[in-house]
Amino acid sequence: MTCALGIASPALGAAPTPEPAPELGPLIHPDGPGKWQWRVGVGAHVDILPRRVVESELRTFPLLTAALRLGLPAGFWVDAKIGVIYIDNEFNIGTGWSHRVKNFSFGLHDHMGMWVGFLGLAGFSASGFNFINRPGAQLGIAAGPHRFSLTEEAIVTLDAHTRLGDQTRAARGAAQFVGLQTTLVAESFFAKTSEIYYGFGVLWALADYEAWIAFADTRQRFFYPRFLAGYAF
Repeated sequence: MTCALGIASPALGAAPTPEPAPELGPLIHPDGPGKWQWRVGVGAHVDILPRRVVESELRTFPLLTAALRLGLPAGFWVDAKIGVIYIDNEFNIGTGWSHRVKNFSFGLHDHMGMWVGFLGLAGFSASGFNFINRPGAQLGIAAGPHRFSLTEEAIVTLDAHTRLGDQTRAARGAAQFVGLQTTLVAESFFAKTSEIYYGFGVLWALADYEAWIAFADTRQRFFYPRFLAGYAF
């Protein structure tokens, strides 16, 4: 009696098995995590402020960030973002819409938020708060396990208040156009539900937008860079 052993082998020239798609969509790219899917991200960004504004106090401390995004039907989504570093703290909630054509996506969004800042140095204290509106637009492209996004946002402050010491207070109730923010972000999936993101941005903004305690005497807008990175799951 004989028995035959055979080893199955794929046919020559067979197409390679495509890489499986991630179970969750991206955090930042216009596509979002998908209908009724949500994604959470944590990270940091650092802004290199103009020396003319901060003089010898050049700040390079990172702002710690967190974000939550939920996909809705028909391309809509909602999200919430927070950034903290004590001297500058901001919380935003927003909504948007996106549409995809093949590998290209575009979207529109708007965020409303509140900024709060604190400073205490050797007998001197200061604090401030204002409300911020950030309307914007996005373009995105998908390339294998990567997503690339270009975002443009306007920055408008509303109802700003500043307190210096115990007595001096300043308020501005009128809306003010602060500047623009352009950001390029890459997101790379390394598991079905995980990704890393990293990017670069350029802000064109008034001197006292971030260096609010510098008491700038100019209304000129300055360009300065932002670097960001994080992890989403």
